[in-house]
Formats: sequence, structure tokens, C-alpha cells
Amino acid sequence: EAALFLVGILNGNEAVLDIGVGSSTLFFGRRCGYVDGLETNKVWMDKVLDTAYVHGLDKEINIRHANGQLQMEKYISEIENQKYDIVSVDTVWGFNRSAFFKSAIPKLKPTGILLLDNYASEHLFPSTHMWTAEDTLKQLSMENTHTVHDFHNVGWQGNGTRIICKK
Repeated sequence: EAALFLVGILNGNEAVLDIGVGSSTLFFGRRCGYVDGLETNKVWMDKVLDTAYVHGLDKEINIRHANGQLQMEKYISEIENQKYDIVSVDTVWGFNRSAFFKSAIPKLKPTGILLLDNYASEHLFPSTHMWTAEDTLKQLSMENTHTVHDFHNVGWQGNGTRIICKK
């Protein structure tokens, strides 16, 4: 459902920051202008890049490897502010996605879209997992400009995907 929702609002020119690469990287690579990815698992990163190449998406996708939480946060902090139309946070287990999410907010254009996978998982989003849709908008000072769309599936860890987009 989240993917179908995104397909309905993408225009094909978006700049995407994909924190934790994989299927989402390929999804955005097919449907957006370009994707800058950050990944902590080098073997997985190479697999995604190989898949992108096979599908002719290698020019749209650029992935940078980070050695752990702190280097990932450093890379995010070095990105120009308000550069991206979409920020997606979906790293592997063992990382604090709340920290990535919070540090990536300034990188998002005012009209941008945030995508948080497994957003209600205490282990993945330790400081934001209990935020309701209203709390999220208030904490991000987006209550007048954005809406929250939650896509739940009881089979998913962390309840599913939260998409925050312009009203």
C-alpha cells in the first residue's frame, strides 16, 4: 500500500536520500530523478549496485558506504540542507534510526516527503517509536504543512511504514 501511495504522488524528478539501501533504492531509482544512498553493509551495498546496473539504473543511483552509526550520522550531517525531495530511513537492525531520521530532517526540502520503515519499533526508532501521527508533525514543526499516512501490516516488524508528505 505504501508503494502504491508513493507511485501516485511522485513526479519523476525527485532527489532522494535513501538511508539504508535495498528495494526502496531500486524503487526510487526507477521513479525519481536520482537516489543518493547510504549503507553500512558493504556486501549488501554491492549487491544493490549490481542489481541497479543490471536494470539500467546505475546512473540514477549513487551509494556511499558508512562504517557504522557514527560515520553514517557524520555523512548525513555533511549533506547540504534542503537538498532532497524525499528522505527514506530503513537501515538494518542494530542501528538507531531515530538518530538518522532526526539528523536527516534539515536535508529535506520544505515540500518534501519522509518515509520511515518500521517506524513503531522501539529497537529501530528508540526515541521516536511512540510518536503518534500528531506528535510526529508537532515534533517536526510540520503540523500546518504536512500530513501523516501510516500503512500497517501485522506481519511487519514495527507496524509498517509511515509517510509524511505535504498537504
